[in-house]
Amino acid sequence: MSAKIARPSDPARSTDTTRSTDGTHIRWHRLGNGPRRWLLPPGLGTPPSAWTLLAEHLGPEYSILTWEMRGCYDSGRPADHRCYGVVHHADDAIAVLRDAGWDDNEPLILGGWSLGVQISLETYRRLSHRVRALVLLGGPFEHTLQGALPIPYGDQAIGPLLRALRPGGSLLNPLARRILAHPKAPHALHRLGVVAHRHPHLAKVLADFSHLHLGTLIDLSRAAHHHSARDVLGHITAPTLIVHGDLDQLTPLRIGREIFARIPRSRLHVVKGGTHYALLEFPEQVNGAIGDFLAELFTNIDK
Repeated sequence: MSAKIARPSDPARSTDTTRSTDGTHIRWHRLGNGPRRWLLPPGLGTPPSAWTLLAEHLGPEYSILTWEMRGCYDSGRPADHRCYGVVHHADDAIAVLRDAGWDDNEPLILGGWSLGVQISLETYRRLSHRVRALVLLGGPFEHTLQGALPIPYGDQAIGPLLRALRPGGSLLNPLARRILAHPKAPHALHRLGVVAHRHPHLAKVLADFSHLHLGTLIDLSRAAHHHSARDVLGHITAPTLIVHGDLDQLTPLRIGREIFARIPRSRLHVVKGGTHYALLEFPEQVNGAIGDFLAELFTNIDK
């Protein structure tokens, strides 16, 4: 396996490693052992611990299958540095399904958070016949960082800015790791306005996220910024839940509203006071909305 970064501390019910289409090793996790299956693509460097409260909320009826994004934690780095794109993450999704024994055409819930939304939409292109529902949490459908620079031509400036920052990734990494792993990191992020609410679980996720290499994060961001799934939205037939924080600055609410407007059978749940990290700030509300959506879905199917 390519160079490893320290693993997140959160245990999963089962975990293994598979090889993706281009030979990159991908570490995957299954949380739960229920009959209802959810394929959950990771967000940008999202550690598995981010999904712990969701898995607990959904309970024993569900199994969540997720993985550590290529280049992150215990997943390998691709031999070709150009292979960090959303299509490569979708390749990883198919490889993980196969290795976990979920390539049997049984129906799936599909959806993720942040960049996981784009990966979900790209994966939907290939698995639309299997997708029973989509759950899209605070993410874009194209150009991942389009809302990060709210200035004229900010979208065009993202690529050159990330390219300029890349050489400094290794130098800044030790400092970033110390800051994010510090017990007071959630408090500092709250004071800075990055997060709106300090849920106790946030500190654990930040500590795990601190193991991520900044250079890899930049490579992933650059590659994802060139992707678009705009053409997929109008062809989605599965019931879809969109959850978005109204204070999200990285992926502004207008993007969630556009996704809602373009997907025919969709509903939008707005988290008042939620930022891009609403999943971790208000897990009871977000997980409750997801649980209610899925309960209604399966009640109608079982009738």
